[in-house]
Amino acid sequence: AQEEEYKQKAIEHYLRFADTGEGDEAFFNRVIALDPQNPQIHYRLAELYRERGQYVQADREYQQAIDAKPDFVAAYIGQGDAAMAMQLYGRAIQCFKKAFGLQTGSRTVELRLAEAYLRDEQYDQARPLLEKLLQAQPDNDTVQTLMGDLLLAQGDAEGAIERYQAAFRKNPTSEVQLRLAHAYLVAEQLDEAKKEYQDLIHRFPYRGEAYDVLGDVYRKLGEDGQALEQYREALRRTYDVATKEAIAEKIVELAPDDIDTRFKLAGYYRQEYKYDSAIRQYQEILAQDPGNVDALIGLGDCYVPKTKYDTALDYYQQALAKLENPERKLVVLDKVVDCETQRAGPQGKLSQAGLEALWQRALIYHDQGKDDKAKADLERIYKTDPSFRADELVPLLKELGGEVQTPPATLETGPQQGSEAE
Repeated sequence: AQEEEYKQKAIEHYLRFADTGEGDEAFFNRVIALDPQNPQIHYRLAELYRERGQYVQADREYQQAIDAKPDFVAAYIGQGDAAMAMQLYGRAIQCFKKAFGLQTGSRTVELRLAEAYLRDEQYDQARPLLEKLLQAQPDNDTVQTLMGDLLLAQGDAEGAIERYQAAFRKNPTSEVQLRLAHAYLVAEQLDEAKKEYQDLIHRFPYRGEAYDVLGDVYRKLGEDGQALEQYREALRRTYDVATKEAIAEKIVELAPDDIDTRFKLAGYYRQEYKYDSAIRQYQEILAQDPGNVDALIGLGDCYVPKTKYDTALDYYQQALAKLENPERKLVVLDKVVDCETQRAGPQGKLSQAGLEALWQRALIYHDQGKDDKAKADLERIYKTDPSFRADELVPLLKELGGEVQTPPATLETGPQQGSEAE
């Protein structure tokens, strides 16, 4: 009994410490080891995971808290918030409905539930909740914004503008202003949209999407030069690859001869494994600039993951034929070796093209005084095929201190020959 009392006191102490916000994952797991069914500790750990963006782990701990305490409203809300972050709107709806059932009348939970319905495109479920919240809290900018989102989704851009304007008067954030400007654009009120985006850029110059959509406005107004300027600025201020891809597509559509952006666009496609789209960009670059080495290399880089090794090798070899700089040659030779290594697989032998790339790479390393690297490449060649360029390979390998077997023709004849295979 005394041991249990000490244990409870320790847990109470840990919980008080957790209230300071200083606990880490290891700390919470130590407490859970003491009291696996403690809902508060599972909840605190879940909150920690959610703040870190580890939503799957957060969901698991929220569920542990709920299993230990089925009426734990905060855990249902947290679990719903984690589901929203993962765009699992159906699950979020279930969590918020459970929380609302336990805490009837909570506007905080009702607002979350309304947003979950909205994001899940259950507009008939979202509307009555938002209307009820608006009646109770007409100055709530979050409710006004969500109602604007609902109206815009249902095709009422004019109604959405009114809601966003009300929200922006109460809380002039960049998020609300972006929505307002977009609603003007949807409503074909281009001058108003242009004005809002320009003001947004002035107030929040880091928001890349503002430059992007301002470009759309200029494009609708027939001012393609201004549109290009805004798109390029948006590209510089955007970090999400999918968004950068969409912006770059607009740029090359308006400026087909912008090779630099085509290279960027091909790179974005490759990051998203859209190799066929990247190939089209590199081919377009070659159509405008025949023999462009970087485009040839890019094509090779696209065909390797498509396992079209012959095609990849052909492009790499075309690039090598045009290169003189040793460092740039090394980059492409590395790619050839990697290509042929992938082709061979873990048990296969490197092709003649792969061996030749190793040889050329070893010569460059030797010229640069990087003899350890040169020796490693030469030994790999010799191990794979001792007859490859033997007249040149063997003397250089010996010079660099590599071991070379005595040719079979010089071995003594007789019974000892059988030991060669040992």
